[in-house]
Amino acid sequence: MASNCAAAFCGISRYFAKKENLDVIFHKFPENPLLLRKWVEFCKKGESWTPTKNNVLCSIHFLKEDYQMLGSPLNDNRRVLRMLKPCAFPSVIRTEKIKQKKNDNNHLNAVTEEISHDNIANHKTSQNHTESMAPTDNITEAACLSCSEKDDQIRFLTSQLKKYEGKSNQLLEVNQFLTNQLETTSNELKDCKQEIHCIKIEYEKLKKASISPKQFVNEMKTALKDTLTSNQIDFIIQKKKRVTWTKEEISKFFTLRYFSKRSYKYAQTLNLKQGILFDVLALLKNITDSLDIQDRECVLSFDEMKVNKIMEYDPASDEVIGPHSYMQVVMARRLFKNWKQPIFIGFDQQMTKAITLEIIMRLQEININVVAIVSDNCQSNVGCWKDLGAHNYLNPYFTHPVTKCNIYVFPDAPHLLKLIRNWLLDSGFEYNNKIIKSNLLEDLVEKRNQAELTPIFKITNNHLKMSPQERQNVRRASELLSRTTAIALRQYYPNNQEANELASFIEKVDLWFNISNSRNPAADIHYKKSYNANDDQKLALKEMFEMVESMKPLGKKNMQLFQKSILMHITSLRLLYDDMKAKHNIKFISTFKLNQDVLENFFSQLRLSGGAYDHPSPLSCLYRIRMIIISKSPTCLTNHTDSMCDNRNFEPSEEFLSATVFSSTDIIQTLPDTDEMININMVCQGLDGESEDSDILSTGRNTNVIHTQQESDGLQYVLGYIAHKFASKYPELKLGYQTLMDTSEHTYCQPPTFLKHLSIGGLFEPSIEFLNLGNIMENIFHEMNPNGSLAKDNLDIQDRECVLSFDEMKVNQIMEYNPASDEVIGPYSYMQVVMARRWFKNWKQPIFIGFDQQMTKAITLEIIMRLQEININVVAIVSDNCQSNVECWKDLGAHNYLNPYFTHPVTKCNIYVFPDAPHLLKLIRNWLLDSGFEYKNKIIKLDLLEDLVEKRNQAELTPIFKITNNHLKMSPQERQNVRRASELLSRTTAIALRQYYPDNQEANELASLIEKVDLWFNISNPRNPAADIHYKKSYNANDDQKLALKEMFEMVDSMKPLGKKNMQLFQKSILMHIISLQLLYDDMKAKHNIKFISTFKVNEDSDILSIGRNTNVIHTQQESDGLQYVLGYIAHKFARKYPELKLGYQTFMDASEHTYCQPPTFLKHLSIGGLFEPSIDFLNLGNIMENIFHEMNPNGSLAKGTGIVQKLTRIIEAQIPQLPFEIIRSFSKQRVI
Repeated sequence: MASNCAAAFCGISRYFAKKENLDVIFHKFPENPLLLRKWVEFCKKGESWTPTKNNVLCSIHFLKEDYQMLGSPLNDNRRVLRMLKPCAFPSVIRTEKIKQKKNDNNHLNAVTEEISHDNIANHKTSQNHTESMAPTDNITEAACLSCSEKDDQIRFLTSQLKKYEGKSNQLLEVNQFLTNQLETTSNELKDCKQEIHCIKIEYEKLKKASISPKQFVNEMKTALKDTLTSNQIDFIIQKKKRVTWTKEEISKFFTLRYFSKRSYKYAQTLNLKQGILFDVLALLKNITDSLDIQDRECVLSFDEMKVNKIMEYDPASDEVIGPHSYMQVVMARRLFKNWKQPIFIGFDQQMTKAITLEIIMRLQEININVVAIVSDNCQSNVGCWKDLGAHNYLNPYFTHPVTKCNIYVFPDAPHLLKLIRNWLLDSGFEYNNKIIKSNLLEDLVEKRNQAELTPIFKITNNHLKMSPQERQNVRRASELLSRTTAIALRQYYPNNQEANELASFIEKVDLWFNISNSRNPAADIHYKKSYNANDDQKLALKEMFEMVESMKPLGKKNMQLFQKSILMHITSLRLLYDDMKAKHNIKFISTFKLNQDVLENFFSQLRLSGGAYDHPSPLSCLYRIRMIIISKSPTCLTNHTDSMCDNRNFEPSEEFLSATVFSSTDIIQTLPDTDEMININMVCQGLDGESEDSDILSTGRNTNVIHTQQESDGLQYVLGYIAHKFASKYPELKLGYQTLMDTSEHTYCQPPTFLKHLSIGGLFEPSIEFLNLGNIMENIFHEMNPNGSLAKDNLDIQDRECVLSFDEMKVNQIMEYNPASDEVIGPYSYMQVVMARRWFKNWKQPIFIGFDQQMTKAITLEIIMRLQEININVVAIVSDNCQSNVECWKDLGAHNYLNPYFTHPVTKCNIYVFPDAPHLLKLIRNWLLDSGFEYKNKIIKLDLLEDLVEKRNQAELTPIFKITNNHLKMSPQERQNVRRASELLSRTTAIALRQYYPDNQEANELASLIEKVDLWFNISNPRNPAADIHYKKSYNANDDQKLALKEMFEMVDSMKPLGKKNMQLFQKSILMHIISLQLLYDDMKAKHNIKFISTFKVNEDSDILSIGRNTNVIHTQQESDGLQYVLGYIAHKFARKYPELKLGYQTFMDASEHTYCQPPTFLKHLSIGGLFEPSIDFLNLGNIMENIFHEMNPNGSLAKGTGIVQKLTRIIEAQIPQLPFEIIRSFSKQRVI
C-alpha cells in the first residue's frame, strides 16, 4: 500500500499525517476513465504516468463541496462518512505548509489558494490580461471591457448560484431524513420512560414485600430444618466451603436419593466392620420413625458361617483383617411385614448375653422392638439362652432390657426336623411302650424301587442313606417325614400295627412342622395356613408336645436336647401369639419368620458359588455384605443339587430394608425359561410347577389296570396330573374331577384316605373313560418298552483331528425325560467323556459321551476308525492310570512301559499311550508324604520339608511364602489339587532346602529328587517353544531334555516306596509316559519334520500353571531372602522410571543360564520371575525401611486398626526423603501384605 500522496507537488505521507495529527484522508484513484484523466493531469507527473491500485491522493487537494453530506453534524465525528462525490476531482494546490489540526469544524486550517480549473482559473486569466493592457485606451474600449467583465461576473455568479441551489437541495434531503429519525427516536424515548415508570412501581411493591438477607437465612433454616441438616444449609448459603458429613447426614442422603441409581455410589462410605453395624442402623432410622407400632415388631436370627482362615489387607480401610475361622451374623426380620436386614457381624465371635442385649437396645433406639430370637440349639447358643434368662422349655423367654416385656426364644424348626429324622434313622424311639424304627421305611423304598410305576417316587434310598453333608438337607427330611409317607405306610401295610404306629408318629411331626413353617393365611390346604390358634392347630401342638415329652430315643434314659428344644418352640409360639394378640389384635402369625431360613439364604448369597464347600475369606464377606445391603447382591445361587434348596427358603417378597433406601438399579434377575422339559421333570420329581404346594403331592389309588398296587396308583397319579392340566381346555372330554372341593376336609388329626389324598396337590381324579384310555396307552408303552426297561437310541459320533483324552465325572443318579429327543435318560452314576484335541493348533472337541460306560478296546477302536473316516488320524491317547484304564491299554496292545503303544486299526501306525502327567505328579507327592522312597540305599522322606515350613511360619518375612502347611496336610479332596503338588515339588523348594540346610546330606538327597521330578514335569507340561526359561520350552529332544528324562527314568526305575517290594503302578506309568514321549517325537519328526511338541496336549489337565520362584536382609536367612524378594520386585517395577536411583539390576540377561541339571543359587534364582536383584544402596535403604516397619509392628504381629500402610509410608518418607513417594508406598503396601 502506497504511503505518500501521488501529487508531484505534495509530500504528505501517512506517517507524517499520523505524526502531526492531521485530519487528512487518502483517496484511491477512480475507475471512470474521464475522471481518472483529470486526477492524473492534476498530479503533474507527466503524460506517460499511469497510477496503480495502490496510488492515492490526500484530502488536501479537494474542496469541502467535493464531499458528501457537507455540513452534517456527524461529519467530524465519523470519518467513515467523509466520502467523495462520484464526480469529484482534485483542484486545490497546496503552497504553504499544513498546520497541526485544531479543534474546529474546518476541513483544513491553512489553504492559501483555491483555484477552480474551469471558472475561477479563466476569470483570473482574463483579469490579468486586462490589467496588462495600456490605460491609455479609449473610453469605448474601456466600456466594452467593463461590460465584458460584468458579463463574466454574471456568468460566474449564475454558475455559483446553480451550484449552491444543488447543495441546498442536498441539505433539505438530509434535514428531512434527520427529522424523521428524530421523530422515531422521540417515540422510542417516550415508550422507554413509560416502561421505566412501570418498573419503578413494581420495584417499590417488591421492596415493600421483601425481607432482609439475615431474615431470609433464618426463615430458610426454619423451613428446611426437618429435611436438611445444619451442615447442608451452611453449605448452601456458602457459610462453609468444606463440610465433614456425619453418619446421620450420610444416611439421610440415601433417603433423599430414594429413586436414584446414583445413591449406589454413595454406599462406598458405609462403614462395615466387626460388631454392630451402626451405619446401617442410622440408615434404618429414617424409615422406622414413620412405621406403625405393629410394623416395628422384629425377630432376631443369628447363626455362623465358616470362612477361609487367612489374613488379608483391605486397601479401602487400610487395615489387616483375619485370620478368622467363622463369621457370626445377626439378622433383623420384621414379624408382620416382609423385610430383613443384617445388623451385626462378628468374626470368631459367639453370641453372648452382652452382645444380644446391646443389639436389642440399639434397635429400640431406632423404634424397632425385638419380640423373639431364633437360632439352632448348638451348645454355645443354649448357653446364651440360659444367660439371658430362658432356662427351660417351661419358661422360654427373657426380659427386654428397655420395655421389660418378654422376648421369646425359638429353636430353629427345620434344624429340629433334621434332628428328629437323624434320631429315627440312627436308633429309633420308644413311645407308649412301643418301638418306632425306620425298618418299614426301608422296606417301602425297596418296594418302590421294584415297582415300574409308583406314586411315592419322591422317597428314595437317598432319603435313608446319606453322608454327613447330605444330612444337612432339610428337603429330604421334610419329604421323608411327610403325610404322603404316612398315608403310603397305611396304604401298603394295612394290617401292620408297626406301620400304623410309625405313620402316626410321622403325621404328628408333619403337622407340627407345617404349623411351625407356615407362610400363607389363605393357603388352600387347611393345615398349611398361618398359625391362628384354632382348635385343630392347638390339638396338633398339644399332641406333638405330649409325644415328644414322653418318648425316649432308644439307648437313652433322659430327654435329649433336641426334644427340649421342640417343647421350647411349641411353648414360645403359644405365648408369643397370645402377647401379639393382646397387644395388636393380630389374626395370625406366619411362623416361617421364626426360622433361620433367612440366614441360610443370606449365607448362600455370600458363598456365591460352590455351595457349602465354598468358604469366602473374611474380607470377601465384608465386601459382599456391602453389595447385598445396597441391593447389589451377588447372583443368587440356584443349587440344583438340592443341598440347601427347598421351598422353605423361598421368600417371594422379603427384601433387605436398606435396599429400599438405595433404590432399584434397573437390574432384573433373569431366570431360566421354564420350558416343557422343566415342567415334565418337575412333575416326575414331585415339583409340579402348577401346584401351589410342592412338598406333598397327591398319590394314586386303586384302578383296574396293571400289576402291583403301587403301579396302579402311579398310573392314576399320571392321569390325574394330565386331567388337571387339560380339563378346562377340553371340558367335553370329561377327563376327570377334583375329589375334594372343600380343602378343609384335609383335617389335622384325621388324614384323608389315600384316594382323596390325590387332590392335595391340586390334581384331579381321572374319569372312568379316561382311566380306560390310560390303560390302553400303558399297554402301548409296555409293548414299546418290554421287561420294564426303556429303549434308548445310539449316539452319533463325529469330530476332528486329534489326540484322544478320556475321563469320567460323577453325576446325580436320577431318571429324567428329555422331550427334545423324546427319550428317557438315567439313572446313571458317572459320565465318560472322550475329548479330541488337535496336536499343532489350539482347539478341542468332545466326541463321545457314555453314561456308566468304562472305556474298552472296542469303543476306543471304533472312535479311532470313525475319526479316520473323516480324515482325522489319532496318534496318541491320554487318561489317568486307574485300573479300568490300564486294562483298556493292555487290551489294545500297550502291555508295559517298554512297548507303550498299539496299532492303528486302519493306518497300521503306532498309537502311543500317555498316562496323565499332572495325575502322576500328585501320586508322587502322595507317596512321598505318606511313606517316602528308598533310592540308592538312602531314605528320602519329607521330614525336612515339615521343618522348612515350620521355619517359614516362624519367619516374619520369607521368600518361600507359597509353601505352607496346606501343602503337607491335606484332606482327600484337597489332594486332588495339582497346583499344590507342583508348588511343593518345584525347583524353588529344592533350592530352599540347599540354601537353609547347606551341610545336610538328607536335604541334598531330597532336593535332588525334587529337582528331577520338577524337570520331568516341566518337560511333560510345557506350552511355549520360545519360553524365556530354558527348561520350560516345548519338548524338542535337545541334550538337556534327554538327560533330564534319562535321569528321571533311572531314578523312578530303581527307587522303591517304603514298605513295598515291587515297582508300583504309578512308577510304571511315569516310565511309560517318558518312553511314549520320546517315541512319539521321533515319529512326528520323521513324518512331519516337526521342531517341537507342546506336551501339555498329552495331559488331561490343560490348566496347570508354571510355578513362581523367589529371593534377600534381616534376622534369619529366610527373612533376609524375603526382604530381598520384596526389594527386587520394587526395583523391577520402578527401574525404568527412576534410572538415576540405580535400584537394581537383572541377574540373568540370558534365560538359558537357567539350566536343566545345574540349578542356580537361590540369589540368582530371583530373576526367574523377571524380578531384579536390588543394588547395595537400595538394599541399605530397604534395611532402614524394614527397621521402621518392625518398630511399628513389634514381635512380628501386625498392628490392628486402620491406616497402617498410610502411617508406615508417612514415617518412611520423613526419614528417607530421597526416595520417591510411590516407591515408599509400594514397599509399605507389599510389606504389609
